[in-house]
Amino acid sequence: MSDLFVAPATEEALPACFALLPMLADPDAIVFAARDGEGSLAGAAGLTWRSWNSPPGFPVWVHVLPDRRRQGLGRALLAELIRQSEGELDQLWAAQPIAEASDAAAFARACGFKPERRQLFFEADARTFLTQIARTVDLLRRRGRVPEEAKLVRIDQVAIDDLAHLIASEFRTAPPRLLEMLRRSVASEPSRAPIDRLQSRVLLMDGQVAGALLSRRTGENSAHIVCNVVAPAWRKGWANAALLDGFTRGTVEAGCTRIGFDCGEDVHDTIGLAARSEADHIRTDAWFGYALSATER
Repeated sequence: MSDLFVAPATEEALPACFALLPMLADPDAIVFAARDGEGSLAGAAGLTWRSWNSPPGFPVWVHVLPDRRRQGLGRALLAELIRQSEGELDQLWAAQPIAEASDAAAFARACGFKPERRQLFFEADARTFLTQIARTVDLLRRRGRVPEEAKLVRIDQVAIDDLAHLIASEFRTAPPRLLEMLRRSVASEPSRAPIDRLQSRVLLMDGQVAGALLSRRTGENSAHIVCNVVAPAWRKGWANAALLDGFTRGTVEAGCTRIGFDCGEDVHDTIGLAARSEADHIRTDAWFGYALSATER
């Protein structure tokens, strides 16, 4: 790595770093850039200075250009992030689950990260999935558990700021970045948007955002549930089921034949739904964490 060096990203370097890792375009981000001897960008890494995941830690991202890999650059970038974080929180987290048999997982392990818990990914036949969800919602309605004032709408029919803050409060996502993604989703063609505004659903109670299910298209006839979140006042009951029912009906009507979803290994309700809908278990990823030195109390 003699011709490469790592340093905090300058203002001039930030746009190029954000091109590699757009999720770091956040006021609470710390960004490092790797350059070669001629000053060309070879990679970038960063973290957002926000408590995230459990146990609490900072999410980190690393990207090294393909022709610069296997030269110790990724390790050097992560080492800088670790130094920045020591004494602040107990953990760093890879910002998304990683397939355990992948090169990314091997790199994470080599840098001292360990799999802390697992994320299960499923794919189901859309109509079979709908049959299971509809059965649950019908039972809840017959028991009077679904309030009459509950209303499901598309994400472009609500205040995007309210939607962003609900999701951010649940998943510890930075609201500015999430807000920008939702705005792009509303303004873009559905096939190019990060979130499918036509099939994603928002739950309103007395006109207020009470829950949301965001999805994205993963193929001409398939969709994946990105997240399903409900405000605390409406959890543990009908709200999640109503969101799933509204979303699944919309995707089936739109011609989708497959629905993908994922959950943590301890989320037994979703695992049970996967079993009842005869979903295929397509892969298991792991959340990789790095234990920092003890924080100062």
